[in-house]
Amino acid sequence: MKELDELVKNYRLSSIENQQAYFERIYEIVQIPAKSFYFAYNFLRAYDKSSVLFDAVLSFIKEDDLPKLVEISLDILKNESNENAESIIAYVSLQLPTLLHVYLEEIYDLKPNEQTYYEDYPWRNAGKTSFDFLQSIFNNPLRQNEYYKVWSCLLETRNWGNIEYAIGQVRQKAVFNNGITVEENIDNHLSHVGLIRKGERLHRFYNTELHHLIFPKGYFEYPVPIWLNKEEHPTWNLATEEPDYKVGGLLEDTSTTLFHHLITFEPVPEFMEVTTLNRLVLGVHRTQIYEGVLFY
Repeated sequence: MKELDELVKNYRLSSIENQQAYFERIYEIVQIPAKSFYFAYNFLRAYDKSSVLFDAVLSFIKEDDLPKLVEISLDILKNESNENAESIIAYVSLQLPTLLHVYLEEIYDLKPNEQTYYEDYPWRNAGKTSFDFLQSIFNNPLRQNEYYKVWSCLLETRNWGNIEYAIGQVRQKAVFNNGITVEENIDNHLSHVGLIRKGERLHRFYNTELHHLIFPKGYFEYPVPIWLNKEEHPTWNLATEEPDYKVGGLLEDTSTTLFHHLITFEPVPEFMEVTTLNRLVLGVHRTQIYEGVLFY
């Protein structure tokens, strides 16, 4: 592991001119799981400022090694700020949030990734885990400044009992202060976790099953630095036996309309649960692209 030690040591010393070669060597090394973990562990200990390189290496860590990095990261954050430790919590909360559920109260107190849109992701699909802890905050009038945080965490659990309880609480307490009604706030926040109300009943409005779009090698022909090269990421090299689908281009281009083509499903995959169409075309208007999260 001597070469890895040198690579960690020389990270801040590498010049802009050498960055390409440095990243290329790292990508060669991290294909070996034991080495990717060793590099991430030592980089985390050596540097506290965030790094594109470190974030990229996390994608090559074996699932069995992630709990070790989580534990190390939380230990570091108990004593000092460390952006790379926060990156690990963010990465795991997106990819394998169940690994964080035993640490939820600790994460709540340490506040990693505070003020980011993903700060409450550790509570994703947490069920009743930490419910009693969050409920105790809602019941404490001296902690009113935390009510919005608790509301957000309970939504991320995706547990309908938790969410129904949280809705009841925000109707009674002053949680929102943004100029719109409580009911509008409730509906807006529910949409962020894929839920919609029909009367007082909650419904999911999209399938929670995950599918990747696999692009063929060389699809993106324009040259980019290696740290921006999407094809280095493991998910860009998954095997697939699915049919090909048309992606990109324009559906309509006039003086008043610019309607982008996203993807055409033909045939429509079974997982989409669309039974009345043989062909499904998805598009988006130019103005919608800049609106943030979109739901269809």
